[in-house]
Amino acid sequence: FPDVFKEGEEVVITEKLHGTNFRCGWVKVPIKIPFLPTIRYKYEFYVGSHRTVKGQLDNSVYKQIAKRYNLENLFKRYPGYIFYGEIVGKNIQDLDYGFNEPEVFFYDVMGPDLKYLSFDDSLGMIMDCGLNYVPILHQLEWDVNVKKIRNGCSFLAPNQIREGIVIKPKIETYDHRLGRKILKLIGDEYLLRKNGTEFK
Repeated sequence: FPDVFKEGEEVVITEKLHGTNFRCGWVKVPIKIPFLPTIRYKYEFYVGSHRTVKGQLDNSVYKQIAKRYNLENLFKRYPGYIFYGEIVGKNIQDLDYGFNEPEVFFYDVMGPDLKYLSFDDSLGMIMDCGLNYVPILHQLEWDVNVKKIRNGCSFLAPNQIREGIVIKPKIETYDHRLGRKILKLIGDEYLLRKNGTEFK
């Protein structure tokens, strides 16, 4: 999709971290009450990866992160919002960014209306919670030469290569072909590295 972004469009470029996808939040779920025709709802806290919800007794890295950062209590102020991040560190992937234990860096927030928040709003919510945002490399007007920065060293660990970059507009936008307007550009050095891992 080389023409999704137009010259002069305001975009945000963040470092794509090599880890495992993480999401959590207080989700609105229906309560079925016998003999009542109307549906009632309550909020439950969920933790998971890109495709999987983790059980309450699960001792996975996802649950460990949620517990360490007290996310269940922290996100109570935002019922219905889902926070998305990337867990990185030792034993997650071959790039550990110098972390001996897993760390999480957030990059997106989805609202109760199932729409993603624009950059400033999601950044504000994540920072308000005192959590890490993925490294922001640039905020600028789109130029095709920006693609060159997909290569280089990681902002988190200068001794490690950068996986690539993520580009999205400052104002959340949809494209009729792509859907949500967000692109990943993977670095050449990352693709050519030896002994790389791609665990989910």
